[in-house]
Amino acid sequence: MLSFPANCKTPVDRTEYAYHCQELLRLLHNVMGKWFREGISSAEWGRLPNRVQRIFPYKDKLSRNEWDDFLVNIFEPASDKIIGAILEARALLKQSKRWKVDIEVLL
Repeated sequence: MLSFPANCKTPVDRTEYAYHCQELLRLLHNVMGKWFREGISSAEWGRLPNRVQRIFPYKDKLSRNEWDDFLVNIFEPASDKIIGAILEARALLKQSKRWKVDIEVLL
């Protein structure tokens, strides 16, 4: 389950928050992929989240096993949490009666 800030209560807020989380996770995935394929600088490594730094100390390139470990133990569980939160918020939004939509404007 994705943890939301205390002031993130409405389905709209939670959807926005979850999509922002998804974008940050995508950017992390890109940096980790670059580290695996090409290597990264110590400055780039220094901008990684603390948990990632603890698990993957700095070196020029990640090994295949380290990349796979990142995908299985960090990226995929985080992605699953985010997707679950988005689906939950979408389900609540679908029940919303806030807007009266005329289907004709969509066709």
